[in-house]
Amino acid sequence: MKEECLEAAQKWLDFAYSDLSAAEYLCQMHPVPIEIICYHCEQAADFAAGSGLSG
Repeated sequence: MKEECLEAAQKWLDFAYSDLSAAEYLCQMHPVPIEIICYHCEQAADFAAGSGLSG
């Protein structure tokens, strides 16, 4: 059971990292698509929080 919880938490953290990476990439664009960056940052925070709640 504990291993399943850790795997689920890692899955959520992987999603969070993916969204954060997308936001960082988008910061290099001109003009900066601030709304899309904010969306990805919000998603990253939600997924990171979800990693602590899984299990």
